[in-house]
Amino acid sequence: MIHKTKRIFVILLIAAYGSGVSASQKSGHARWGDKNDIREGWDWSLPPGVNPHPYSGFITWNDSKDAAVTIKGIHVNWRECNPREGTFDFSKFKQRIRDAKAQGLKVGLHIQGTVESKVPRWVLTKYEVPVFDMPPLSENQPWRLRNAAVWKPGVVNAFNEFMEAFRETGIAHDDDIVYAYIHCISPSRGEELWMRPVDADIYEQEGGLTPEIFRNWLLSRIDTMCEAFNGVEYKLAWMAKGPVGPKRYAEVTEEPVNYAFEKGCGIRNGAIDNLNLLWDEPAWGVTIDDGYCVLDYDHPSLRAGRFRGDENEEYGKGWTWRFVDTCYDEYRHRISSLHGLQLLQDFQMVSPESLALNPELNEYVLKSQGYRRDTSIDAWVYLREAETQRGTVKNLERWVVQRDAPGSMSVPAAATSFPRPGDPENMDFDARRTDVENGQNGLLFGLDPVFWNTPAPCLLKVTYIDNEKIRWTVEYSQRSGRKRAKVIQTQGDGKRKTITLHLPELAANSIFSGNMDFRLISEGTGDLTVNMVRVIKLQHRVVSRP
Repeated sequence: MIHKTKRIFVILLIAAYGSGVSASQKSGHARWGDKNDIREGWDWSLPPGVNPHPYSGFITWNDSKDAAVTIKGIHVNWRECNPREGTFDFSKFKQRIRDAKAQGLKVGLHIQGTVESKVPRWVLTKYEVPVFDMPPLSENQPWRLRNAAVWKPGVVNAFNEFMEAFRETGIAHDDDIVYAYIHCISPSRGEELWMRPVDADIYEQEGGLTPEIFRNWLLSRIDTMCEAFNGVEYKLAWMAKGPVGPKRYAEVTEEPVNYAFEKGCGIRNGAIDNLNLLWDEPAWGVTIDDGYCVLDYDHPSLRAGRFRGDENEEYGKGWTWRFVDTCYDEYRHRISSLHGLQLLQDFQMVSPESLALNPELNEYVLKSQGYRRDTSIDAWVYLREAETQRGTVKNLERWVVQRDAPGSMSVPAAATSFPRPGDPENMDFDARRTDVENGQNGLLFGLDPVFWNTPAPCLLKVTYIDNEKIRWTVEYSQRSGRKRAKVIQTQGDGKRKTITLHLPELAANSIFSGNMDFRLISEGTGDLTVNMVRVIKLQHRVVSRP
């Protein structure tokens, strides 16, 4: 059976320099990208007619009226829907779905039943379920949590009966239901899936948990959810990126994430906004190679349009207990948003604070999620360098790479303060530059051949820091040979700027050092400091993946 959310949608977009005569030409108005220009700050613009991918979106759990929000996350409370043994009432839940649809929103489901307040009272009483007061994540955490021992056989059976009743409603097959988390257990409020050593000790001492019981419970939870979503397992999101818990638990919980993938599920992470995570994670199909993140496009979670998402929400004063100060929010939000795109995350849970931080970037992310290298209208690289839990990581790369080679050995630049736990003096580098003093006057870039597979016109947007007066240009290839764009004269005023260059034909035939496709060159004695390079197709047929 083919579902509407998985059908192929075809959108024809002949942008600015496409063949034929555009509507803007007929009307006498200037075409998008019709001339080279320089603007201060970032440039997140896309051609008119580029719309969000049908299977992607921004998620909210509240009643946000922000136009960027396309999906309402609805929490399904086991206690509310199963008030008595053998009694199941989904009427309130169904009404919430109808209300979301009436607002023009798709729906995501959070079927919860691990926190004590979500477990039916009759279950807690009948099976004498232990309940745990969870130690806070930090002393200034503004909320407290009580979890239940949901691995107890009686609780497992009762939950399975509840999910069977849910399956019979047919809600999972509603085309407007686009995802559902496989909720488990955590010391955080969202019934996520992670465990500290202190949590394991409490669960063992007060709830009889063992590593084997925990592993079996996780596998059972996957089976139960997949049965409830039989035929649309792609909507389900596993909640952990690998083994769970301290060593004795991690040693026996390598299997569940792969088991979820085998059953057809996708994956969700909960901390893209942390900035220090998801750089070398096999469950996400991402590894580090010589300091650069590399994606495995054959990874199971990237197949067949499965849910692949995250939560980019922890900004504002309400999160200073975790992130020190709101003064770092703008930088953290920018890097986190682009890192999500780099990882091909198609869904982001957002908050009013994250939506307010950078509306132009948010719109760009919303319109970019869901597309892949064979369907995207643009590709980019964000030049940077930072220390992470997995060591030094360079750049954020989405189908454009920057690599060093003799004559173009880059240097990290634009040091940016970003305190980390245990390292309050940490500095990230938010750009890279040439090193003319040492004979390195270029920055080299390569295009993914699936994204750029034939010579064609493009727009090249280069965001740079105008911190000294220099002359620079772009060297690239056409079928007829090497070409140079016009020379840009900077002002040295210290401002961040983005220049848009129209290249009438980019061959991308790997003729530069290191098999790269084009090169930014500083002419003279000064250095060029670059934040981001973006390549936009000007002849583009957008075909949404299934």
